[in-house]
Amino acid sequence: MKKLIAKEFKLTISPATYVYFIVMAVLLAPNYPYLIVMTFPLLGIMTTFFTATSNKDHEFTAALPIKRNDIVKARMITIIMTELMSLICAVPFALLSSLVINKGGNITGIDANMALFGLTFLGYGIFNLILLPWYFKTGYKVGVPFLIAISVYLLILVFVQVMAFIVPAFATLDGIGGANLTVHIITLIVGFVLFIASTYLTYILSCKNFEKVSL
Repeated sequence: MKKLIAKEFKLTISPATYVYFIVMAVLLAPNYPYLIVMTFPLLGIMTTFFTATSNKDHEFTAALPIKRNDIVKARMITIIMTELMSLICAVPFALLSSLVINKGGNITGIDANMALFGLTFLGYGIFNLILLPWYFKTGYKVGVPFLIAISVYLLILVFVQVMAFIVPAFATLDGIGGANLTVHIITLIVGFVLFIASTYLTYILSCKNFEKVSL
């Protein structure tokens, strides 16, 4: 498994993916829709899939004396590590944004707080749950699955953002610290738990689909 994951990072992941980690610095911009910023790393994931498809990565890997489940696991670990690394890179920018640069708040959307990360975990989990099992039905078709996955992800973000403006219960997701801090912490924990649960389900469905593929 270590060799498979090393292959993913050395041969499959596009260098453009790492650029999107730096782009997380947009969290420092005042009055910017920060939920959209968290979408940027998913574009790097899209590039990774297109790179793998163009290089016939699965055909090559499936010819090796390894289990198909290990192929799915290696790709999933790569994707999840990419998502987690993007969030880790986002943390210092979020802290600078909320505590130093944009202490007055973000008038265009949710502030760079813990709720933002909780919602991002939820969004990433749903994105993976749609993209990966669909992708592993063929092992190479990624265009439509990615478009549907990113569309659902964006719809969720837009819904939450709009509701934060018009519904008091959702408005508690906004702000920095203060009375809403408990809500932010709960949102972060719930989002992370749902991310873990959706990741497990994604793996089960992806393995099931990939076992049926003839390469």
